[in-house]
Amino acid sequence: MSKKILAFMAHPDDVEFKCAGTLARLQKEAGCSIAIATATSGDCGSVEHDLHEIARIRHAEAVAAAKVLDAEYYCAGCNDLLITYNEENLRRFVEVVRKAKPDLAEPAEDTLDIRRVDWLDHTFAGDRDYTMNRIRDRRRWFRDVAPDAALFVQSSNTPLRASVLGAALAGVPIVTTHRTMPWPVEDPPSGRHVFGLLPGLHLHRRKVVFKTWLTGRLARAIVYNSRQVRADYEHLYGYPSGQGIVIPNAVEIPADTSAERDPACPFTIGYVGRLGREKRVDVLLEAVARMHADQKARLLVYGEGPEKPNLLQLTDRLGLSHRVTWGGPTQNPAWVYDRCDVVVLCSRRESSSNMILEAMAAGRPVVVSSVGGLPELVDQGRAGICVPPLDAGALAAALDYLAIHDDFRRAVGRRGCERVRRLHDPRIVANTWRNLLQTVAGMKRVHRNRTPEAAETQPLALVR
Repeated sequence: MSKKILAFMAHPDDVEFKCAGTLARLQKEAGCSIAIATATSGDCGSVEHDLHEIARIRHAEAVAAAKVLDAEYYCAGCNDLLITYNEENLRRFVEVVRKAKPDLAEPAEDTLDIRRVDWLDHTFAGDRDYTMNRIRDRRRWFRDVAPDAALFVQSSNTPLRASVLGAALAGVPIVTTHRTMPWPVEDPPSGRHVFGLLPGLHLHRRKVVFKTWLTGRLARAIVYNSRQVRADYEHLYGYPSGQGIVIPNAVEIPADTSAERDPACPFTIGYVGRLGREKRVDVLLEAVARMHADQKARLLVYGEGPEKPNLLQLTDRLGLSHRVTWGGPTQNPAWVYDRCDVVVLCSRRESSSNMILEAMAAGRPVVVSSVGGLPELVDQGRAGICVPPLDAGALAAALDYLAIHDDFRRAVGRRGCERVRRLHDPRIVANTWRNLLQTVAGMKRVHRNRTPEAAETQPLALVR
């Protein structure tokens, strides 16, 4: 029996330019019947007809064009300039699909059916407390959905503890991921906790560590985004080393990274990110002020955050107001990197940094503080420069050297770009994740003693 294919596009000419040839081949070679749908028939672009008349004309043209392929034609009837994601348009699109009645493609054997839930509350504490009612609710949800695996995207305070326990009680294999540095657990001051009666036993600390350790112990795999994050969780919280795996962050690779900066422009340093205390942009400002005067370096800062008023005051005190550009948030960081000679991150603690990866992917040399997972990103200084944390003098010296030595600066940028292409390509990272999730899901299938004929695709629960 032939399949019915539905091609859904915005405008009729989109069909002509993007998929008419494919539809013709499907019809001729696979015997498929064709239905063509568009969000609008087109009611703009005419100086001779009003909206209704041009819409009628173009609808008739679309019907005639569909007949060339012996195809049905449907139009959702949207206004040409109002094809937006809203409830009214969704109803129109659903009605078109109901009328066309296309055959739905069966999922491939390795397709991931993802059921995402949002169990974090406004405090981002989520299911952090092990309460019996919440654990029972989560166990019931996992039993009803019956996913092959559950992926928990955790932060350093492990906000999804009850959900992890609920999934484990439902027999669902668990993958948990940590993408931030862990906070060391400190004992409360004596007298502020009942266990302070026995401070030598550190019972409060043991209790906190156990609650976090349990989420790792119940997981089939624990994914970290750097080796240092893994080492710290295994040291501070006793996470099992046998379940740990490092999967780095992915970053889109620009098609062209060969653009050269205009040599007539002053040496330009860039930072793109949140302006929070933990990012220590104040250290970067201090370093720029300490650079040799003949460098006349300028600084581009793009981002917002609670620390910005303090940073503006510091800029004035250092006499840098004429050399620092505050750009605010940007949706196009690549535009900023193209205007920089070097990109800097001075964080005091950092598991990884997408800003640094983006800059490296753009072929820009980077300077990072030697904390957390940052040295790993730059291959311990071979694909970038590492400086001691909070050391404005060392950072200024590194920037002075990069400003003077053009060939060295370009070589560092090339090595960084090559490293990102090799280790952080989205296709490579996605493949690693897919293989891991399929392996963990297979543990449940083996446990169920499924036959190959019964190995239908089950959903993957994504919890964050």
